[in-house]
Amino acid sequence: MRIVSAVSLVVLAGCAAWPALGMLGAPSPTPSATVTPTPAWTAEPTATPIPTSTTTPEPTRTVMQTLVDGDPALGEMLCQPAPAPTLQRGQVLAPILLYHHVGEGALESGGYSTSRFNVTEANFEAQLMLLNELGYHTVGVSRIVAAIARKEPLPDRPIAISFDDGWIEQYEAIFPLLERHGIIGTFYIPSTYPGGAQTVSWEQLAEMVRAGMEIGSHSQTHADLRSVSEEDAWREIRMSKVDLEKRLGITIDTFAYPFGAYLPDLGTMVSRAGYLGGAGLGPSAVQGLGSIYYMSRIEIRGDEALADFLRLLPWHGEGTPYCN
Repeated sequence: MRIVSAVSLVVLAGCAAWPALGMLGAPSPTPSATVTPTPAWTAEPTATPIPTSTTTPEPTRTVMQTLVDGDPALGEMLCQPAPAPTLQRGQVLAPILLYHHVGEGALESGGYSTSRFNVTEANFEAQLMLLNELGYHTVGVSRIVAAIARKEPLPDRPIAISFDDGWIEQYEAIFPLLERHGIIGTFYIPSTYPGGAQTVSWEQLAEMVRAGMEIGSHSQTHADLRSVSEEDAWREIRMSKVDLEKRLGITIDTFAYPFGAYLPDLGTMVSRAGYLGGAGLGPSAVQGLGSIYYMSRIEIRGDEALADFLRLLPWHGEGTPYCN
């Protein structure tokens, strides 16, 4: 039996229920009204959801896939081992790369370099990415010198990347890319250049040093040291080290010869001035005691594709996941 309370009567019968409330519990000759229960509310069936199509995401492209797509020749030679040089006593396999300009707008047209001395930012970044993908570890040039002279250890696949002259693009374009990819650069600065209209400032060089970049000397005025007097050559070599160390508060360990110009007497001066090593030009990735004051630096040209860049390196894809 369903029991209906007084409150339920009010709800069900509305205002008509109030007289009945007054007579509850009292005898009445008149039969009370019968309340008809309100039918219970029945929920409508829930509509069945219509399945929606799911798009499967495309696999993430690897860095190497992107690089190979940009230069198919790179894929063809990636797993071809580079020729292995035979090292003599006192030698290390540690290439030093040399860049003149990177992203110099005046030396580009339509996104391409128009000069062998300028590498576009896009190509430079692709080269940095390739080095990382192949397991190279960048070091400062002074660390290669220490490995030669004092047999200090180097990481696997060591490589140094160097830049000459201190142009403003080295701070505005090169430095951010090096930081983005976790790469160390060595910057050779003529000591009278900082603060010029087209060159880095002392403050910018100090910021680069704090970020882990290495600074070396490139003479005072970028003179061809073969064509000046012995006295002037000594001043260019010695005082550039003094100037850079005083302004930056660091030790300058290596010297790069302007124009790559070298004579044995210049190497002697560089040693006497307190430098631990000198950097010149050359195609070899091998450095040694016999050439510690004229180490080979491989020039990176603006007209080279990524596969050409790989050909300059002493290690390719062997030993990496790409060539298992």
